[in-house]
Amino acid sequence: MKILCSVLLYFACLASNAQDKIEGIGKFKIGKTTVNDLMKYARGSSLAVQEAQSDVYEGSTGILYKLSYKPDYVLDRVSGCTSTSVYYLRKYDVAGIEINNVYLMFFDNLLISFEADNSPELKTAFVTKYGEPELSSNHQTVRCGTETTYYSKWYNGTVTATALFSKLFSSSCKITYVDILTIADEVLIKNERECRELARAKLNSIKQSADKKALKDL
Repeated sequence: MKILCSVLLYFACLASNAQDKIEGIGKFKIGKTTVNDLMKYARGSSLAVQEAQSDVYEGSTGILYKLSYKPDYVLDRVSGCTSTSVYYLRKYDVAGIEINNVYLMFFDNLLISFEADNSPELKTAFVTKYGEPELSSNHQTVRCGTETTYYSKWYNGTVTATALFSKLFSSSCKITYVDILTIADEVLIKNERECRELARAKLNSIKQSADKKALKDL
């Protein structure tokens, strides 16, 4: 009986270790890759580093864009938190798969989020490497019909990879589809959001003070 239990335990351990744990994609590891690592990758790939004054999508393949924060142009990816920096790559090739429109968010010099367009090749690769994901969906009735979002998730401690596919309606009831993959550390993302909110509150306070000062003679 003890021998049987030991054998069953052995195979259970093999099964639990059969799939890799998600850490990131290629050279970009969540919680490990630094901005300096990214700069080394840019130099090795002959990418010019260029600041972007607004959001970037489908930019040049020869440029690593650093998204700039402007108080009068609010972007979800960029904040006034000085510990946060966001970079954009038009494409990134790894394991024979082309990944498009990659956004890399760093907080305190560590990569905390990798976001990119999803693709059939990437979906297949994830299932092959990490196993079947946890599936869920959300349905919401709007004026134009029912909007639906499907989620596929893989977990590794605080790191979560989420493949999101949504069917949405525009204000004119035109159907649009969103298909993206995000890998992020939930704890580090929470810390960045707290920093973001503090920075936003500080900027709002400065703006309110400036507005009042402009009206001092009223």
